[in-house]
Amino acid sequence: MATMMVIHDDRAGSGDSLAFPNMSTCCAVICVLPNTLVGIHKTLGEISGKQLRLFNYARDELINGATVHQIVMAGWYARENSTKHSPAVIRDALNCQNVPTFFYDYATHTVNRKDSKGKKTVEPAHKTHSTGFKMQDLCTFAQRDGTAFPKVSVKRSSKVANTIDGAALYAKGTTSQFKSLGSVDEAITYKNDHLINRNQFKQI
Repeated sequence: MATMMVIHDDRAGSGDSLAFPNMSTCCAVICVLPNTLVGIHKTLGEISGKQLRLFNYARDELINGATVHQIVMAGWYARENSTKHSPAVIRDALNCQNVPTFFYDYATHTVNRKDSKGKKTVEPAHKTHSTGFKMQDLCTFAQRDGTAFPKVSVKRSSKVANTIDGAALYAKGTTSQFKSLGSVDEAITYKNDHLINRNQFKQI
């Protein structure tokens, strides 16, 4: 069991270790600052309304003028020309137009597993079934490595347990506008995780 900043849907938070639970169509946006990571759990959709307030909160309250060394995105549909999680649009929303931005689409992600007979196999992180294409629910983790590229890994959400303190979650934020956008440290339990190699990320 570990305690880390756990960032739920349409919320943001900062810390040396971040977790983004229950990602089935979402994208984890990770900003590398001199002394911390700032994370945004972006759900599907255009950056407007609540999502615009979320990105403004991350930019103005959490980044707050600090240097952003790089932006790392990991999630479903995180790709160039994406209408769902465009790296260029996300970078612009954070006013980080000149910051190196890296992205990784989970639809291309594979993990090493063992089948029912214990034989090692490489499987996609999504599944196809009789009714069509179904995304697999993942939890994304990010660990700070100074200002270098953070360690990014995933684990199936069914293998991760975490606590949610609703009252503390609601109270997080410095103004009433942001109280529904912040995150808190939570206890989280998981065994192992699957590292996404740095060379698997693309850059814009």
